[in-house]
Amino acid sequence: MKKRKRSAITKAKMLQGIHDILIEEGCGKINVAYVSTYSGVDRKLLYYHFGSFSNMVAEFLQLDAGQFDEKPIDPWDKQAMAKYLKQRMDQLFDNPILKQLLVWELSDNIPALKYYASKREQNETQFIQHQLEMRNGSERQIDIQAIFALLLGGIHYLSAYSQQNNKPFFGMNYNDETQRKHLLDILARVLSQIT
Repeated sequence: MKKRKRSAITKAKMLQGIHDILIEEGCGKINVAYVSTYSGVDRKLLYYHFGSFSNMVAEFLQLDAGQFDEKPIDPWDKQAMAKYLKQRMDQLFDNPILKQLLVWELSDNIPALKYYASKREQNETQFIQHQLEMRNGSERQIDIQAIFALLLGGIHYLSAYSQQNNKPFFGMNYNDETQRKHLLDILARVLSQIT
């Protein structure tokens, strides 16, 4: 019993180490040696408990801090896409871990991160496919999907950029609430013109 408890504590320390490194120093420092040093746990224990670094990352990604918590949006709502983008922007602003994960998945070749990104993209694709089905074969379907992808990609980039550089991008400060609201207003206007 004591061994299981120690094992759980050790695993939790390493997972907390990833969390804290992401918040304090960013994803560029995350590797086996640094997580081991940062969490005060021998690196051999990482392999003992997780089998591989990717497995440890996979377990970290399953924790609440790494989850996009998309609330259901009424698919018949004419503002559904704008609401989806606002929800994503708010989540990225409120959760610095999510911003770091976007940067990390672009900058590292860890299978767990690729899987994490593909699951998120699968959810995004399901959402937009449903929106396209509701438009029932309209000629503008491809445009809507492409525009939605550009807008969502822009939100991801602005959020990651603001996290990494803590300065405005092209004069737009994602960290400023007034400018974030302005960006959301523009997103809604763009979407209303094409839907």
